[in-house]
Parts: sequence; structure tokens; C-alpha cells
Amino acid sequence: MPKKNSPITLVYIIILFFGANWSFATDSSCFPFFHNQDIMVDIKVTALTHDFDTENFTISWKHRPSISLDTFHIVGKNFDLWYITNKQARFLIDSHKNSKRALASHHLRESIANTILRFDDLELLAHGNYECTPSKNEDNFYYSTNKSQMWYSLSIDNHKLPNTGEFSGFLRTKRSIQFLDWTNFPKIKNAIPGKIILDESYMNASIFIESVLILPVLNGKTKQLYKAWSIQLD
Repeated sequence: MPKKNSPITLVYIIILFFGANWSFATDSSCFPFFHNQDIMVDIKVTALTHDFDTENFTISWKHRPSISLDTFHIVGKNFDLWYITNKQARFLIDSHKNSKRALASHHLRESIANTILRFDDLELLAHGNYECTPSKNEDNFYYSTNKSQMWYSLSIDNHKLPNTGEFSGFLRTKRSIQFLDWTNFPKIKNAIPGKIILDESYMNASIFIESVLILPVLNGKTKQLYKAWSIQLD
């Protein structure tokens, strides 16, 4: 069982999705993140939809910075989606409809399963497009986004193990975030919140990080196949 509440520096994690893949690595004062590790993260989401229904779904995220490729398998009662990104291009595959489409930057604002989560959140998780510009106020740490289509900044209450934060973005949209149950998973460099709560307007989502595992190193042949597949996304 992972040990909880380990005092390890990392902020934001997974915001999961929630909001960001934090490669806040443009400044020496930024906290580290595990995003340089090849990992697989299993996530469970319970969210209120725009229609005031409850949607439950899972996300299996395979993050492979070693070959610059991220895949997100999103499965719900009535949908089965694959979001694939390699920085230069993004594709959405609908397994039920047997369809595939390229996503331009403005498509990243689209919601996932009609919930508070957006494809932009997955893009931030995959590539960590944050700029590390902490404010001088020790009670409020401010980070600006670099390439996000939805969020312009993230403000948190602690840049080591935050409890609360707020996203500010497109059309003055605000989204609050809570980080609960910080956990130290085996072989993962930094602590990760076991639960994340998002609130935006009348919508909300509870995100549970069920497991975080190190992916095995790809052998030469498999690595070349992955790279060839990644190139096809360009």
C-alpha cells in the first residue's frame, strides 16, 4: 500500500487531468514533477454534466516522454474514446463510431462526455505547458500557461503540497481545484494527490487517482514502431 501524506515537493499533479502536466521547468524555483518518467496512470471520474446528470468514466493515461507520445483511453457507459497527442498533432478516435479526426487547437476547448473536463486538460497533462512565474505573495503562488486554449493561469495556496487552487481562463472562466490525500506511490519521484475535486459554475467533478505505475522500457523494435506511429500523427 502506498504511504500517504509524504512530504515531497510537487504540485499539481495530475491535475489530472485535470488540469495540467506540469513541466513547470522553465525556472529553477519550480517544483519537480514525474512527467519525465514513462508512466501509466489509472483514473476514475465522477462528474456532473451540463444536463445535470452524473457521468462516471475511467481514463487510462500512458505518458511516454521517451518517445514524445501520450495516449488517453477514456471509457464510459456510452462512449469509448482514444485521445492521442505528440505535441505536433492530436487525434481523437471514437471506437464506437469507428472514426478518427484531427483536433485543431481550438477543438481543445471541447468538453469530455459533456462534463467539466476538456481535451485541453489532457493536453496540459501530456506536455506541461506552464511557465513558472510565482507571485511574491507567499500565500498565493501564480503560474501562467503557455499554450493552453482554455486556461491562462493557475493560482495555488502552496507550491509544495497545495490544498486549493484556481484556474482563470477563456471568457473569464474560473475553475477551483482541491487536492486531497497526497500519496507517495512506489517508484514515483513525487507525491500525487489521491483525489482531486474541480468546481466550475454549477458543474463539478471528483477525480480519483487509482494507480500510478512505471512503464517498462521499450525495446528497440517496439520503440521504432511507436515512433513510426507517432510520426503518422504529424
